[in-house]
Amino acid sequence: MTVSFLRLGNPSFFFCRSVPVFLSNSVRFSLKATSNVTFSRSLSHSFSKTLERNSIPDIKNANEVEHRVISRFKKGNAPKQSLRRLPRSLIADQPLQSCTTVSTAENYSLPQVMEILYNQGFRSASVLLPDEVVHMEYPYHPGKKADIFILANGSLIAWGMNEVEVAEKILPLLKPAEIRSYHNYESEDMDFIENIVDESALTTNSGSNSNGNGIKNQHKSTMDGDTIIIEGDSEQQRLLEKAAFSNGLARSTKLAALELSLEKYIKSTIETTDRLATGKNVNLGHSEILKRTGQLLRLRGHLNLYSELIETPDLYWSEPDMERLYRLISVNLDIAPRIAILNKKLDYASEFVGILKSHVVEEQSSRLEWMIVILICIEVAFEIGHFAERYLNKSEDSRLTSIFVKEN
Repeated sequence: MTVSFLRLGNPSFFFCRSVPVFLSNSVRFSLKATSNVTFSRSLSHSFSKTLERNSIPDIKNANEVEHRVISRFKKGNAPKQSLRRLPRSLIADQPLQSCTTVSTAENYSLPQVMEILYNQGFRSASVLLPDEVVHMEYPYHPGKKADIFILANGSLIAWGMNEVEVAEKILPLLKPAEIRSYHNYESEDMDFIENIVDESALTTNSGSNSNGNGIKNQHKSTMDGDTIIIEGDSEQQRLLEKAAFSNGLARSTKLAALELSLEKYIKSTIETTDRLATGKNVNLGHSEILKRTGQLLRLRGHLNLYSELIETPDLYWSEPDMERLYRLISVNLDIAPRIAILNKKLDYASEFVGILKSHVVEEQSSRLEWMIVILICIEVAFEIGHFAERYLNKSEDSRLTSIFVKEN
């Protein structure tokens, strides 16, 4: 594709991923990929009104502008791989690959996962982290293998396979090992580059790759925009770094599942809210209120109690490099803001359930009061009947007495 930034008239801004990039009148360049995208004066005019207060110093180097704009460019209708650019030193020999994360259930039974994989002939499957992660290599194409990480929290991360391939080839294998399956799985897709470092070259050039103390500088995995870069010094190191990224990616899909569940829960309350707003009766019994309360507590528990979504796993406390990657992917996927928003929505839902409880209690109290009033009225009626009966009996006795006296 050829991306052309034409003369935009007045100085304007191009806004990508909340980062303003200044395009001056003199900026004009093109980039090659797979389809044509042109930013014209009309697009500039629509952005300039919103972003006219945001400014940064002019960028004189067109190559710097190219890198900053494309590395932060959000995909539109064109393929994702064609719209992302990384430093050429990193992509010279290694292509962009797909990393797919899928969460299908609340948990996986890892012993059952290992049994299934062994029965299917995947002898490379092994427990990477006890009670947490199972790893296997899956030959998805002739001569190509994907690293598959299966997490106990019900997530699967495939490094080198897209979502369609994962759904067709991997998920059916693990279906029997799911515990409390989701109705629809949640997925996350990112690009990655595995920059394999020649270990023999590292040994040969140890002098040039060492610092003043003679300690070899290690290659560190990182992220460039939305692309993961794996650069471990050894295969085992790269595997552990993928596992760290995988935990962060799974954190996102698990959050997405909770977000979807809470969204459905809130939608189910709209009718009840409308009835309250119009003064109509809320036809909800005590058992229904308890059911909704339990659903809400379950969502809050899965977010804050039963998982490690809101904190760094204990495993990474003693592994600062792994913790760095875990935090890096978490920041990129906006995990902390999403957790904060989810907790605010849960607070609203809790308040709503509390109002329903109060309403039901008031209705029950009112009903009980009316029952007491009715019983009192019945008691008064009986007393009036007894009084009338005694009065009539007394009158009849007086009449009989007076008759008896006259006869005598």
